[in-house]
Amino acid sequence: MTYLLAITLIACNFGLTVENPADTGDPYGGETRIDGDDGGPSGGGSPGDDGGPGGGSPGGDDSGSGPGTSTDDTGGTTNEGDGGSGPGGDTTTEPPANNPPDVLWFEANEDANNIVFEFDVDDIDGDMTGGSVTISVGSTSEDYTFPTEVPGSSGNYRLSWSALDFDRERSYTASIRAQDSAGHNSSAISDSFERGPWTISVAESGDNRTDSVVTIGAIELPAEIHGNIYAADNDGRYYTEDQDWVKFRAPATGNLDLTLSWVDGSADYDLFLADEAGAILSSQTSPTFGESLSFYVNSGENYLFGVTGWEGSGSDWTVRIE
Repeated sequence: MTYLLAITLIACNFGLTVENPADTGDPYGGETRIDGDDGGPSGGGSPGDDGGPGGGSPGGDDSGSGPGTSTDDTGGTTNEGDGGSGPGGDTTTEPPANNPPDVLWFEANEDANNIVFEFDVDDIDGDMTGGSVTISVGSTSEDYTFPTEVPGSSGNYRLSWSALDFDRERSYTASIRAQDSAGHNSSAISDSFERGPWTISVAESGDNRTDSVVTIGAIELPAEIHGNIYAADNDGRYYTEDQDWVKFRAPATGNLDLTLSWVDGSADYDLFLADEAGAILSSQTSPTFGESLSFYVNSGENYLFGVTGWEGSGSDWTVRIE
């Protein structure tokens, strides 16, 4: 009895294995190791710092134990491992996919003979290439392939339509929508624009309506012509200072309305309309500020209007024709 106890103690001290005949049929779970520093050859368990190659997939540095049995270094009962959670390491957060593009801003303005649309498009997915931009005004829409048909660069893209397609002094609303190559649409945003009147500034023409005039040719309606009277005076019967005469071609047949205004409200300016030969057709010479007249004209024919000052100082003037 004493000898048997000694042999058992020696076996414990030297880490010997003792097979359990009942379990030898399972090559992975049939033996029990006594040393507590290393897990079994297959076991998961949580012995020590390194998991075994068992049930779970290999874990990171401090995890990854698959199911199996082993004793701890005190000879206690075994614990079943939880299984590894896969290779460890850092993860990188990527932008979510399938985001629609975003039109950051949009402006529509008249520029010379064009209506210019300026805007910027942002797309977090980076897939606007091969997409499109759609501009709409009323019932008219145009699609432009991005970026091949969209001039400009990030921060300021620019498209233009002919201004001749739009009436002057009428308000329009333009809208824009972007679509990326995956077919995702941005929200539409809009801006209003209005063409101004047809305008021109004329230089000093002299004071003779028969051979000292400024010719501006065909006009669009409404039109605004700008000039300057350098002085205004009279001798009680005739104008004795500056006169400006301008020749224009009537854009259509019908009544034309002409209105004269000037900067110095204390001065007295007058307005005349004449045929191409200089014969006076109509005039307004009231002593009040502002002069207006209306006259029936024929499309394509030339007419003259004249601005002259009866009294007061020189001043800038504007004749509006509509």
